Amino acid sequence: MSNSDDLVDSSPASARSQGATAPSNRILAALTPAEYRRLQPHFRTVPLAHKYELQKAGEKVALVYFPGSGVCSVTTIMEDGRMVEVGTIGREGVVNFGVFFAPEAIQAFATIVQVPGDTAQALPVDVFLAEMERREGLYDLVRRYAQAYSLFSMQATACNGLHGVEERSAKWLLMTHDRVGADRFLLTHEFFAVMLGVRRATVTVVARTFQSAGLIQYARGVVTILDRDGLKEASCECYEVVARQFDALLPV
Repeated sequence: MSNSDDLVDSSPASARSQGATAPSNRILAALTPAEYRRLQPHFRTVPLAHKYELQKAGEKVALVYFPGSGVCSVTTIMEDGRMVEVGTIGREGVVNFGVFFAPEAIQAFATIVQVPGDTAQALPVDVFLAEMERREGLYDLVRRYAQAYSLFSMQATACNGLHGVEERSAKWLLMTHDRVGADRFLLTHEFFAVMLGVRRATVTVVARTFQSAGLIQYARGVVTILDRDGLKEASCECYEVVARQFDALLPV
């Protein structure tokens, strides 16, 4: 099982029905008041602490998570013990959405919190599947997200093959900035290297280059974005391509 025993039960007030702040997760924020109210009693609030394991490899899905901020990393472990990131999910998406297509499947990948955020709202898998079977708002949003996630994965493959490490670093910093919603966030050398598929020494060189250009400040694993426009200029076109894909398929 994943860390469901550590969850804090919560029933957040619906932004649409009770005037509270809208959910940070884009999918939840796009639900109608009736849909949100139907799910509200089942939500559990999960703190997105650094290295928190949302899903273990080799186990069935028990919970589906809607992150409010931060970056959740989908990873696999190679035979030699090296961890490789195969996907990232933030406030635009949902962790374990694939359970809809294969409810009984054993998960091949682990999902852990690499860049901490505030919280995620989690649904028990049976509640999620029952809502998806209604073929209403959540079904449509998750279906569109799955399409955007597939396009994102294909774009990442092209990006890793064609673009330099500085361009890809700028892209990942921009994407993380979007997901966290703050100028300052934790981003360890270890995870930055995993994201980019490079050695930690390469991350150090890139960070120094960006700091010298006044784009970021990076110390003790904490990044502060100083010049977002400058990062956009340093990034490859993939950042804008991916952002347009998600914006076209999901409500802003």
